[in-house]
Amino acid sequence: MVFFVTVSFFIVLEIILAFVYRLIFKKVNDDTIKDIVFSLVLFILIALNSKLPHFKNSFMKQKRTKYLTDFSSFSLTRSSSDKIRLLEILAVLLTGVGKFVFMDYLNYRLLFVIVAILFWSLYVRYRYKKDSQVLKDWGFRRDNFKSVVKLVLPFALVSIIAFIGIGFIQGTLNPTWHIIPLLITYPIWGTVQQFLTIGLVAGNLSTLKSIQLKKGIVILITATLFSLVHYPSVWLLIGTFILALFYGYIYLKSKNLYVLGLFHGWLGALFYYTVINQNPFEDVFLKYMH
Repeated sequence: MVFFVTVSFFIVLEIILAFVYRLIFKKVNDDTIKDIVFSLVLFILIALNSKLPHFKNSFMKQKRTKYLTDFSSFSLTRSSSDKIRLLEILAVLLTGVGKFVFMDYLNYRLLFVIVAILFWSLYVRYRYKKDSQVLKDWGFRRDNFKSVVKLVLPFALVSIIAFIGIGFIQGTLNPTWHIIPLLITYPIWGTVQQFLTIGLVAGNLSTLKSIQLKKGIVILITATLFSLVHYPSVWLLIGTFILALFYGYIYLKSKNLYVLGLFHGWLGALFYYTVINQNPFEDVFLKYMH
């Protein structure tokens, strides 16, 4: 019954998201294709400019300049509709509500994680089929992987030292082999979380056309939402808020969800076994093995 309700929750969410997106994005996509084709045609004509003297008059130069500028700055990435941006943010919020119901109240943690990953994977695939460039815009990219690692690494090292120090003072250090499988699997869930909170919430809020939000406000809103999802643990509320502040800044500067998800998983696993003295591996996996 719980499995049915969980899957139904995400299926309904997927249907609503896909239906509304298709209605709005289809029109935008048609206009996009027209603009790109027109720009490409002009680009070819400009390449043949030396053989077409009549294109050298000032009127055509102005037209070519305008369309070349539009073409160079044109993006097939995020939808140009604020309705789609807000719809994606709403879907993220509903996923957060689902976390409280299925993970916290019903204690079906593994089930919720699996279904959430499947649901959002289907949505990513759907958007990718519409626009192959959207993955890079969201931050699923490898071209700047090393440079973003260098930006995140100092923060990660300071965090690790702080975790161990706090754990030592509290007496909550819990070294166990259970952290090893978590270090391997948690980055997957960490990447999903970063995609939802940083990629969709922060990314969409920063590109809204109807409301111009400063980056600082976007980062603060995102960090607050990400922190509240981890209620009622005080340490998680504090830790995730700080993490999201830093990650939001890094993301808006150098989008790369792979790096953020990887470090989210590693730091999150270490945080559980040092500061919180909680064993997520036992809570999520071992109870299904008994």
